[in-house]
Amino acid sequence: MKICLLTRSLPVHRTGGLETHAWDLARGLARRGCHVFLLTTAHPDGRREDDIEGVHIHYIPKTLPARYTPLFFPRLNREILRLHEREGFDLVHSQGFAALTFRPPVRLPLIVTLHGTLFSETPLHRDQFREFSFFEKVRKVWRHRYRLMMYPFYMRFLRRASLILVDSRFSYNETRRDLPEVEVKLRLVPLGIDLSRIAAPDRASARARLGLPQEDVILFTLSRLEEMKGVDVALRGVAALESRKQSWRSAVAERDFIYLIGGEGRWRGRLEDMRSQLGISQVKFLGRIPSEQLSDYFAAADLFIQPERGHPAFGIVTIESLAHGTPVLASDAGATPEIITPEVGWLFKRGDAQQLAESLRNILPTIGEWRTRAALLRRYVEEHYSLERFLDDTLEVYHQVSAAAKGRGIQT
Repeated sequence: MKICLLTRSLPVHRTGGLETHAWDLARGLARRGCHVFLLTTAHPDGRREDDIEGVHIHYIPKTLPARYTPLFFPRLNREILRLHEREGFDLVHSQGFAALTFRPPVRLPLIVTLHGTLFSETPLHRDQFREFSFFEKVRKVWRHRYRLMMYPFYMRFLRRASLILVDSRFSYNETRRDLPEVEVKLRLVPLGIDLSRIAAPDRASARARLGLPQEDVILFTLSRLEEMKGVDVALRGVAALESRKQSWRSAVAERDFIYLIGGEGRWRGRLEDMRSQLGISQVKFLGRIPSEQLSDYFAAADLFIQPERGHPAFGIVTIESLAHGTPVLASDAGATPEIITPEVGWLFKRGDAQQLAESLRNILPTIGEWRTRAALLRRYVEEHYSLERFLDDTLEVYHQVSAAAKGRGIQT
């Protein structure tokens, strides 16, 4: 089967859930014997093509790496059609909105995986927008005006798709609420991660490689530093915890804690200023973490914090953390409660820094016990979110859609 995968970005562009998923999917399909062509934005170093682990990667020239821009869509569309004429694809599979303006030829199915709806991870989400004052609403609309302009294209995009894959019950319900008529096209296929690239948890070795102290409690967040990721909530929660540290310090054998934050984004300067204002010197911003060090940071941590303000469609970073044997404290937003159960972590109210701090006060005295459960956390991922299970489900969808298209044609 010849498959054309589309994605805005890959790990070569930046670190993130979409990037990890797209690359795991492409390599997994290639291992299953598929001919995989992966189209994405320009390579940061200007490369035009790569052939890695059986995946043929085409970087679209004259586009901005990892960015949706007006010129990206027509250039991507032309490259799809050029390659289809040469290769004869069985289907096109778009990750997110990459195929937003693509009109596939007759008998070429277009499958779309929605990693969130157009507004679910922005302040424009209907359940969040109503919380703002009038002037805040005006600012949010202006800030996201280009996303609002995409709305009619987004609706046509969903109608044009042969099938729409969503990775959580939350996203299923959100998409159905946006456009009820596409419910017949919706398929719930939770994401999976490639456990073969993640070694068995070894906290001590990971800390040694990173030069981190063995005795301290380490908290970790990996995120784009943007408003909706809620890192400011985590900082305020850690500051509240620090102000009452003596109430729990003795329970963790007088150890200090370090809060490591990985990632880049527009809010980094603002968050660093907040750190200074709150006087929490044990918070360290790591910037973009090289891909070869990511596993060590996940494994070195005692607790992963995901403080989302928005409504995440899945949260693959939480699965990554669990696979490394590290429990998760996350906001109760979007699809997160579908993943983070009491056996693998804790939830706090979205945007509530005081509840986050209270959760930390309850968790940290027992953190040593959780270190003994690393294998159980990894097993949870193996049972529910393995790449092999995800590939089985995805290939079943591919064969069904491809057979239907060849048998009677499809409307696009």
